[in-house]
Amino acid sequence: MTLFELGHEYLKRSEELMERIHKLAPEVKKLKGNELIVMKRRILSLYNDAAECKRCAIKLIGYGDMNIRRREDEQNRI
Repeated sequence: MTLFELGHEYLKRSEELMERIHKLAPEVKKLKGNELIVMKRRILSLYNDAAECKRCAIKLIGYGDMNIRRREDEQNRI
């Protein structure tokens, strides 16, 4: 697996986490007390995970894209 492909896997995971958040969000309105606090913390943790996945994805895709361009440049020189 290339860095570019790995970056897209991270991007996909970020999108999956966001979908999970959107499914959990309506539950917040139904909860009270300690259950509400736990659910909000869980959602916040999922947001953090999704953001971190996206940051990693952007870096990996960028590195992978640079490597692809570098290889193409080397092939064009030959």
